[in-house]
Amino acid sequence: MGQVLTHVPCPECGTSGDSDPEQSHWQCSNCGNGFFLRRCTACSRVSYVDGLQGFHTPWPCTWCGRYNQGFSQNQDPAAASAAELAAEVHRYGRPGGPAGPDTGGRDRTQAHDMAVAVGPASPGAPSPRHGQVPTPTPGTWHFVRKRGVLAGAAVMVAVAAALAALLGPPDHGGSNKPPLLTRSARPTLRQTSTAATIACASGSIELIGSSTFGPVVQAAASIYTGRCHARINVVYGDVGGKGIDSAYAAATVNAAVQSKPAQAGSMIAMYNGETSSAPFLTPDPLGVLIFSMVAHTGLYPGSDISSSELKRLFLQGGEPGKIAAGRQAGTGTRITLLGFLGRQGPEPQVSGNSCPPPAGSAVCTEYSNMGLLSFVNKTRNAIGYAEVDHESNGHPAGYPDASVLSINGIAPTPANVRNGSYNFATVANLYMPPHPSALAKSFYQYLLQYIAANQSGGLITCSGVPKKLEDNC
Repeated sequence: MGQVLTHVPCPECGTSGDSDPEQSHWQCSNCGNGFFLRRCTACSRVSYVDGLQGFHTPWPCTWCGRYNQGFSQNQDPAAASAAELAAEVHRYGRPGGPAGPDTGGRDRTQAHDMAVAVGPASPGAPSPRHGQVPTPTPGTWHFVRKRGVLAGAAVMVAVAAALAALLGPPDHGGSNKPPLLTRSARPTLRQTSTAATIACASGSIELIGSSTFGPVVQAAASIYTGRCHARINVVYGDVGGKGIDSAYAAATVNAAVQSKPAQAGSMIAMYNGETSSAPFLTPDPLGVLIFSMVAHTGLYPGSDISSSELKRLFLQGGEPGKIAAGRQAGTGTRITLLGFLGRQGPEPQVSGNSCPPPAGSAVCTEYSNMGLLSFVNKTRNAIGYAEVDHESNGHPAGYPDASVLSINGIAPTPANVRNGSYNFATVANLYMPPHPSALAKSFYQYLLQYIAANQSGGLITCSGVPKKLEDNC
């Protein structure tokens, strides 16, 4: 027996489409718009919430227009199902449409335009759309698909049939608007997969910053531009002697929002973790980055290091006979290391020395993830930290003379991150401008699919991660 589906009307284009009745989110197959389903605290009805709704930002009810607080894309207590929405549409009619059979003539004149614009209900009210909150907080695309047949399947068939009769056949007209792609819609995980749905958008965008997940973004961009008429420029690492890292990227895009707002919509900063230096940008998570300590093979015969030695190496000036290779101050990777080591207060002074360090110095820095791995690979007494893809022999892929270390006996694996025993990890974010271009939004949605289909030892989806990661993912 096939799964029973529920008909859901789209508040944007007016057509209807099928949905898993237990889903708390829905994507219109006609116009491509996506929505979360949340129950309003004011009128108690199930409302549509814009698919780019910011984390913990207020959202307006599509029925009564009142704002609700505390939105979360994951584990939101106000989450409602498509079946509940369908039942209410059947009873009350569409938001802003003719009354349903059980309304008793209720006056439901709230504007349909609220669902379209998802803008403020009154002048000066905070906007719930992406990037409109003065101090952004991270959002997420974290959905969990519940499987199985609903116990009241017969009831849902009746509701679906009645709703289909009420709404009429869907209009299958085309649309160029990119869809909101949820995790449940992504392909089955498989390594080096390129199969994914692309809702093409044209134009040009530039992503700058993190060399940690920049190569993944670049690989996805290559596939996207091969199928779509678009130009995507991905810039990271040492470019012409200038370090393009996450700190530089966040500052650059944030400044562009202020000085060149028209151009800023096509600029995106790639950042490991979160930063307070980009108040005009909103972080959109891609997944979880897993960092590893890496040392030249043989420097640590047991391939293990203690957290106390890491503190001596990277917080207290180093150890005799060893070179501690790190990342530049302000980068998301270094900030993640400091948080993992429990550093409180201002960041310790970081040597401005590029690797290799001058005589007498035990510390140095590299501009990029690849640069650090390369330095450790060729330097017999070097140790550093990076995101790596592990080979079965314990070496980072492509760096045969470097070895991945466990920390306090815990290996840096996806399983250990998910079970909470390995904590040197952070969320990979794209810091978006307040008004991203259609291409920026379309590529972000494709990138989520690409990462889900190509998880590695260093970048995984947010599914099943501990709460401290999940809250920002």
